[in-house]
Amino acid sequence: MIVSLYTKDFGKLSVILKGVRSPKSKLGLAVDPLNHITTVFYKKDSREIQLLSSADIIAHFPRIKNNLEALKYALAILELLQKLVPEHEQNLRLFAGVQRILFLLDSSDEAAQILFGRFMIFFLTELGYQIQLDTCSNCSKQISGKFDVGYNFNLGLLCEECREIYADTFYLKKELFGYLNCLKHNKKVETVELEILDS
Repeated sequence: MIVSLYTKDFGKLSVILKGVRSPKSKLGLAVDPLNHITTVFYKKDSREIQLLSSADIIAHFPRIKNNLEALKYALAILELLQKLVPEHEQNLRLFAGVQRILFLLDSSDEAAQILFGRFMIFFLTELGYQIQLDTCSNCSKQISGKFDVGYNFNLGLLCEECREIYADTFYLKKELFGYLNCLKHNKKVETVELEILDS
C-alpha cells in the first residue's frame, strides 16, 4: 500500500507500507487520513517512494470524524495539500497551519466553513498568492467596503467605479467583501449567504 504523508521536515512525500493488510498490522490504522502521527521511514534520495517502518498516533481528531460538516472541510484540506503542494518541499508555516486548522475543526465552536475560509486564505498566501483586499487593482484607490466591488480575472479586485469599465467583471456584494475581509484579518464572523453577481 502506498500513502501520501505531509511531513514537518520533508514536506509531502509518498511512502510504501509493507504487510499492512495483515490483521496484526497497526500501520494501516495509524496512517488513516487525518491522523497526526510520528513516523520512522527509510529515506533514499534516489527513489521517489520511501519505505515506512513504523508509525504512532499523536492525535486522531475524533470530533472531526464524527461530524460530517467538519469532515468535509478537513478532507478538502488534504485534497489541497495533495494537489497543490510540491513534493519534498519543506514549509514549516504550512505544516503548523495544517496542524492548527485540524485542531480547530476538532475543538472549536466556530462554523467549519468559516474555519476553512480562514485556512484557505492562509494557504493561498503560503503558495504565493496573496489576496489584496485593501486597494483597487486598477486605480489604487482605497476600497472602503461600503459599496459592492468587482473582480476581474486579469486585474484583480476593482473599486465600485473601476468595475464599470471592464465588461468581464464579476460583482461582489459588500457583504461578501466584508466577509472576506474578516476572514483575512482573523475577525469574528457569522455564517453568511455568499453571493457573487455577474456583471
